[in-house]
Amino acid sequence: MDIGTVVKVIDLAAIYRAQLVQAYEVIQVRMNQLMSFRKVLGHIEFQCNWNTEGICFAERKEDKQNPMCCCVVCPSTVGFMRDDPTPVLKSDLPHYQEKWSNERGFWTTSGCSLPAVMRGTTCLTYNCLHLVNNSESRSLRETINEVRLSMDRLTKEILTINERIAL
Repeated sequence: MDIGTVVKVIDLAAIYRAQLVQAYEVIQVRMNQLMSFRKVLGHIEFQCNWNTEGICFAERKEDKQNPMCCCVVCPSTVGFMRDDPTPVLKSDLPHYQEKWSNERGFWTTSGCSLPAVMRGTTCLTYNCLHLVNNSESRSLRETINEVRLSMDRLTKEILTINERIAL
């Protein structure tokens, strides 16, 4: 290999490295935005109405067979993350494992065992506010839907960048 080819290879490697650094910086910014959304959504009162036996009566008032209410599919969807490309950090895996139950997923009698920043998008945006039909709850539902769309866009952008980096 002549010196001109070596210089071209070094230049291309430097360009590729700069592009990788830029891509990782974009991912970091997007992840921070996603985590900010998750923190905000974690403060929304879902009005689950847990009783002393840990049964939510907000939506299924008489359903004694389904004490988990809307969380009933948590175990089969891995906390709604199976169909939701929620970024899971490798450093968080031990925490997920610690909180997981094969029978109940992340659900407990007092609600989800995961902090908001670690929950799937569905868990953060689905709530029983549709049962309350007033302007305040409608406004909150619309806001939550807008935030969910933003989170979906951020997640897709992160995954697209990750795919490009992997090539």
